[in-house]
Amino acid sequence: MSLLSCIILFGAYGIAQEDSTAVVKLQAAEVLYLSSSEDLKERIATDSLAKFLSVDLVTLLEETPSIWVNSYGKNGAASPVFRGTSAAHTQVYWNGVNINSATLGQSDLRTVRLGAEQIVSVNPGLQSLNDGSGGLGGSIHVNDILRRENSVSYAAGIGSFKKRYNSFSSNLVVKKWLFKTSVRLDKEENDFEFINTSLSENPTQKRLDEHLNSVVLSQSVNRQIGLKNSLTFHGFYSKLNRGVADGIASVQTEGELLDKSIRGLLNWKRHSAWNHEAQLYASKEVMNYDQNVQSEFIIFSQAFNYQLNRKIADNLNLSLSSENQIYQVKSDGFSERKEVGRYSLKAKLGGVHKKFTYDLLVRQEMFRNELSNTMYSISGAYRISEGLKMKISAGRTFRFPELNALFWNAGGNPELLPENGVSAEAELSYTSKKVSTTISVYAMNNDNLIQWRPIDGTWTPENFQKAEIKGTEVKVNYQVWKRANHDLSLNGSYSFNDSQVRRNDDWVTNSYRPKHSARGGAYIQSKWLSISYSGRFLSSRNSTLNSQEDLLGFYISSLSLSRALNLAKRFKCEIHFKINNLTDTAYELRKWYPMPPRNYLITVNFKHK
Repeated sequence: MSLLSCIILFGAYGIAQEDSTAVVKLQAAEVLYLSSSEDLKERIATDSLAKFLSVDLVTLLEETPSIWVNSYGKNGAASPVFRGTSAAHTQVYWNGVNINSATLGQSDLRTVRLGAEQIVSVNPGLQSLNDGSGGLGGSIHVNDILRRENSVSYAAGIGSFKKRYNSFSSNLVVKKWLFKTSVRLDKEENDFEFINTSLSENPTQKRLDEHLNSVVLSQSVNRQIGLKNSLTFHGFYSKLNRGVADGIASVQTEGELLDKSIRGLLNWKRHSAWNHEAQLYASKEVMNYDQNVQSEFIIFSQAFNYQLNRKIADNLNLSLSSENQIYQVKSDGFSERKEVGRYSLKAKLGGVHKKFTYDLLVRQEMFRNELSNTMYSISGAYRISEGLKMKISAGRTFRFPELNALFWNAGGNPELLPENGVSAEAELSYTSKKVSTTISVYAMNNDNLIQWRPIDGTWTPENFQKAEIKGTEVKVNYQVWKRANHDLSLNGSYSFNDSQVRRNDDWVTNSYRPKHSARGGAYIQSKWLSISYSGRFLSSRNSTLNSQEDLLGFYISSLSLSRALNLAKRFKCEIHFKINNLTDTAYELRKWYPMPPRNYLITVNFKHK
């Protein structure tokens, strides 16, 4: 699989191809465009969590172009703003299974805790139709990496606000068996000082009740059966206990938010003329919110997915899949227990003809016995010259309402219509020995957009007449020099996004959608030390559906130092130090929810193989 272009956001230690699964070994925030079937896919991967000093999915995505994460404080709920869409328009998958909440229609990214030996990838825009419906902005994937090697690793971290982090993982290969085990523990107090902008005097106060305690356990078992078959089990358990503080403009009352999740996934693959893959999945999710009025959700989910792939001619591949997921939901916000099913059929034809690569995809879904509009996408890429390439795609999107929007006791709207729309995007990329540049433009039209807003004091979802989103993205990486033991690279990205919704024939700017955002940085690597500087800018935004931009723009930056040591032939140690918010900037991602001031994180990672 050839590398077409690489945009280094944070620096890289190296790129290594794996076996036929084509997992790429990378550092923190590298974005790759890969050829063949993944030609139009944006991927971020990691070999070691400590390498980019991230303890959750939010921290990783904050280093990624075109995605901004809106956070209710340091450890409150976090949702992605992906190309001007909302959290409900971003689908999150774990080892190929959708884990978005059936009730909320989205994932709280704080609860997607990462562990060692995982890969995180992003399918932007229409490419998410390959995974399922609803991903108007895109889809995020968290997959476990299985390496057939014996290894043991341990990572520990300490940081500001009494942050503690410990992670252990092991890989054991016994003949045709592979056992991968990982455990991770996090603890934070998060009692930081902030400037209270809701008071006229702007006093400095201390933010309380945002503590976090979490434990994550995962176990994978893989068995090779002959030369053509493999069977894999993925087990996952997490318990996340967070303190929840109200917005600073409200009276603070202590509260606790408990998220528990247990998942099991059995995956079978067979390689033959027809490549087969089957998934059997079951999970239980519990969310208990104890503040003022207690609220509890218990969600049982079962899924069975089946996929066939076949090369039907030279440079022509066919993919067929069936995806079935059933949800059973018990909530004190519903008048009765709900049981709903989602069923999907997909066909995809992809091929290569000389310098032209193309994908044709058709998807049909059914939810609550209601048939969706037919979704489709047409994508193509043309190699103009050795380093110059153009991509273009267009298609039709669709999203059913989530269960809370339909059935919530105080404010649910069973008359809601599904969202449907059209989308198109184009991209031009250039890669040379020292420079890689990508320019993208996109446009989305969405009918019946679902938005929650207060009506007579009660938050209620309603269908807006239309939403229009358009924007452009520019990404540049420049390799200043590269020697045997020295490396200097510069990178930058800029996004312009215009997200408008129409209500009663008036167009208004969608809330929490920044028009301008940018990232940039420098990476220096020497024989003894690696140094990286990263900066992020976000323009002013409005927190409600009006023209008043009441959230100020800001620029924050970070500095990282790292050193790798070979303690023995097979024993390595990596030490990392990172300072976040170097300029001690006061900023908010959500109105009245202050983010932390300058803070640090130190991690040490040991690995033996």
